[in-house]
Amino acid sequence: MRGNILVRYDETKMKTEAESNPEFEAFTRTVDHLLTVSHDELKRRMEEYKVKAAQNPHKRGPKPKKKRRNQ
Repeated sequence: MRGNILVRYDETKMKTEAESNPEFEAFTRTVDHLLTVSHDELKRRMEEYKVKAAQNPHKRGPKPKKKRRNQ
């Protein structure tokens, strides 16, 4: 049976490291910016990306199936 591992969490130390880290601040700004985009706008952008990506003949991975026209 394994022994218990004691993990110490120093809340004051974690906060000061996170607040002074410029990468954390950049990440927070990016997340805040992303959350301001509406759901409808995200869906529209994703659909535009899918159409553009489908036109790439060198796409890796499985290709989307083409719809057949009625014959």
